[in-house]
Amino acid sequence: MSPVRIISISKVQLPTNAGTDYPSTGSTIPLSFFDVQWIPILPMKTLLLYPSAMILSSSFDSFKSSLALTLPHFHLLAGDLTYRPSTDDVAIVCSDESGVTLIEAESDLDIFRLAGDSTHDVESFFHLVPNKFHEEMPMPVLSVQFTKFSGCGVAVGISVHHAAMDASGFSHFIDFWAKTCCHGIPPIASISERKRLTRRVFTVDLATIQLLKQRVAQGAAIDISSPPTTFQVLAAHTWISIARVRGITAENNKPTSMVFHMDGRTLLPPPMSASYTGNCLFPGVVHSTGSAIMSDTGFGQTCGNIAETVRKNRAELMGSTVREFQPLNFASLRGLKVVFAGSTRLQWLDTDFGWGKPEFEGLVSMTYDGDVVMAAGKEKGSVQITVGLKEDMDPFTRAFQEGLETLTKH
Repeated sequence: MSPVRIISISKVQLPTNAGTDYPSTGSTIPLSFFDVQWIPILPMKTLLLYPSAMILSSSFDSFKSSLALTLPHFHLLAGDLTYRPSTDDVAIVCSDESGVTLIEAESDLDIFRLAGDSTHDVESFFHLVPNKFHEEMPMPVLSVQFTKFSGCGVAVGISVHHAAMDASGFSHFIDFWAKTCCHGIPPIASISERKRLTRRVFTVDLATIQLLKQRVAQGAAIDISSPPTTFQVLAAHTWISIARVRGITAENNKPTSMVFHMDGRTLLPPPMSASYTGNCLFPGVVHSTGSAIMSDTGFGQTCGNIAETVRKNRAELMGSTVREFQPLNFASLRGLKVVFAGSTRLQWLDTDFGWGKPEFEGLVSMTYDGDVVMAAGKEKGSVQITVGLKEDMDPFTRAFQEGLETLTKH
């Protein structure tokens, strides 16, 4: 018997004559240059857990009605990703039948355990997010699952196709929807492959982050033109920790690369509107070897290499045209690959639908061995790092924690 039971499945559609700047119902929204590279990628699946929430009989109705109020401001989320034979392309089509698939469910799972365990219960998580509505086109851009738990607690599982928007745009949508609900303000990986990843969440507090930054600044031999950022120090440490447990040493000098994406909204000439919620991500790749990242100065050097790649990407974005940038050829990267997603600025744990803030937030749809997702933590200035590995999670945990202790010693 499934640990989650479906009560109802419905669609939340756009109102007639929504009166926004988006195309009207019945229109086709073409995908941009930024969007098309994400077509083959399975949707992003995010899970929010509210274990202490007291859910009333009216809670689901409020949740659903607030989504209906939010959709006119994010029109394309109500459409279907559709292949068009006449033009041999893919677009978002907002037909009269389109809408957001909304699942209402109930469960006897222990939500306090799910929210509290540092190691993700991936099998249970996948029962709490929509999974059956993105198998072939046309497919809904957005699907949502609202799961009530015995006694108290609720889970919100959200599946959105990356071709429609990136994490920044998605965060803007979630924030708008949550405020509306709370205050009434208007390479392809299969699911089975994703489940094989062990995921574990690590939280690094502000004091530790500051000590890591000081450690980089104290490395006189390292050319850091500006103070290291939170992303740079945490990405460097995480990358080195994964490389260490995967057998990369100074002696064998094996190659390794880290991949991240930069938000180009404010960098393109001219900058994009703050209301733009589509994709605007540009890949950055940092190459290294065992002799570099595992040396005595490896942490500082790695931070410097990341900073230099960011600086070069920023300069190219500000001085070039969009179409000069090519999608990343992931298969061409040699050796161990570590992929970073999310942002240390994304405040997912502030998402309040009227039930308080969630005790847990996680990207269920982490895809590759070596995926890392960052987001702001619960405490001010802290960062939540979720790591997905097919194996070696316990050795990685030791390497990550022991590395932090060593780097932050005075």
